Amino acid sequence: MNKSYPTFHFFPHRLTEESKKIEEKYKDADKISEKLSKVKLPKLLKQIQQLSSDKDSLTKFAKKLKRIDINILASEFPYEIENEDLLNKITIILSVQYNRIVGKRFWGHFQLLPKDKHVHWMLNYAFRIEDANYLALNPTVREKYNSIFRTDQVLAGMVSNIGEENKPLVDSFQQWKIKEGSTLESHLWTMTLFKFIEYDWFIQKQGVEVIEKKLETIKLGNYKKILNRYLEVNDFEEYYTGLIKQALVSLGDPRESLVKWQGFSQDVIGKVKKWLIKTELFEFLDNERFNYWKKFIRDFRDVEVLENPQVAAMYFNGFVLVEFAEINNAAYFYRTEGFNNKLSHRMRTGVPAKDLKVKDTAYYINSLTHNKRNGKPVWYDKFDDYMTQYKNGNFAYKRHPKGRY
Repeated sequence: MNKSYPTFHFFPHRLTEESKKIEEKYKDADKISEKLSKVKLPKLLKQIQQLSSDKDSLTKFAKKLKRIDINILASEFPYEIENEDLLNKITIILSVQYNRIVGKRFWGHFQLLPKDKHVHWMLNYAFRIEDANYLALNPTVREKYNSIFRTDQVLAGMVSNIGEENKPLVDSFQQWKIKEGSTLESHLWTMTLFKFIEYDWFIQKQGVEVIEKKLETIKLGNYKKILNRYLEVNDFEEYYTGLIKQALVSLGDPRESLVKWQGFSQDVIGKVKKWLIKTELFEFLDNERFNYWKKFIRDFRDVEVLENPQVAAMYFNGFVLVEFAEINNAAYFYRTEGFNNKLSHRMRTGVPAKDLKVKDTAYYINSLTHNKRNGKPVWYDKFDDYMTQYKNGNFAYKRHPKGRY
């Protein structure tokens, strides 16, 4: 005989609610009341200040302290004092009566005071004696911390290890228990960017937009150091557009003013200018001519671009080339000195294009057309021949009539 039994589903609502209440009630159980700290801390500091610095005296005193005293000393560090001797005594006392709360408090202090040597010393002690559950760290990260805090280069050690993990820093920081928005996080971002910004794999892993946002939060002096390292190591052809545009907003166009570019080498500034030239030519010229002239960007001394009429004056060593954006216009070559003295003043908005095409002058060198055959450019070789000669100062060069286009 078959029997059917009703199905019961147990939902422990009351138990869940009580658990939450207990958790909420005791979540700050290890925290010291502000009132109690104000009463006890001054007395503790005065007593410790009167002690001698020998370890035996400090150990003896520490063993007389109650757990609440140790927790107050750990929680209120660094007490708004700059007495090195007193701080040294306190860290020794805390190590004698160390408990898990001390370790947790100093990890919190590390987030706010990442360069403090007393915090480093205390955490070195904590990592040496704590069990594997301390801070609930990943075992690999815990081992790295064990090694890092034994050195006197804690932040540098963290930067090297975290940067080489080849993952987004936000993920590494989470795994390394670095609090978002903390002073520690800010320092590590700055130091890591300075150390790894030169590597494309690092930029790719973080994302250019992420790096741009972080750079916006960094002080100008540190920003310039990071940017200089990036610009110095990389070729201008490889610069990320976003990073350069950000630099131009922060520091201005180096062709117009170098005030905010102080501290950058002439080589770096020159590379930024070449990047700007390349970008302007790309926006100005059609693909056919841009693909030709971009190979000479390293030879450019300067480029001046007009939007109306659309004209670009490209300055080389000893001569100036004037290109017109509108097709069916020849390229005009002039000697630099004559161009600067007689023609450059005409490079202004609204000037008729014909006023920049001057042949009957001593500074005129030549004009070359952009020939095509069957719709394909055949002028590259001709321009190559003339450019080779002009770059060597041979402005009298004439190509053989039977030469190519």
